[in-house]
Amino acid sequence: MSIWKDKYIPIFLVLIPICKLINFFITFSEVTYNSALAVAFVIDIIQGYLCWMVIHIIIKKMEKKQSTVHFSISQFLKQLLFTSLGAVVTALIVPDGSVLITGKRYTNSDGSFLIHDLITFLIWILLINFIYVFLRYYDVWKKVDIVIHNAGRLI
Repeated sequence: MSIWKDKYIPIFLVLIPICKLINFFITFSEVTYNSALAVAFVIDIIQGYLCWMVIHIIIKKMEKKQSTVHFSISQFLKQLLFTSLGAVVTALIVPDGSVLITGKRYTNSDGSFLIHDLITFLIWILLINFIYVFLRYYDVWKKVDIVIHNAGRLI
């Protein structure tokens, strides 16, 4: 099975622009609505999709190696570590559009906004991981439910 043949990829294709929009409201208190903001938003969405693709590939490769359906905290922490590292490296390579946005940040201009952005970024990575884990075990639950339902017919 290809890692791109997932039924919940459309969820993330919609969720990432929504997350980026929420991120704008979390990061900036006053924003000038102009073409630079639109370009910055598109750049941020592209960066979000690239980071998500890295996270998706890492999670799918880890799921392929882990054949059990039991939830493991150590496996989840390892997944969280690798996806965080992969997404941070991707975000460092692919620039974001924040330099194009004219507006006041909620944090000081002394460089502390980088810590604010990093914390926000890690929260989004954690959210994506929780969504993947939830959807994976939801699928497992549905498959078990179908097996139990079919077994009830046989009796």
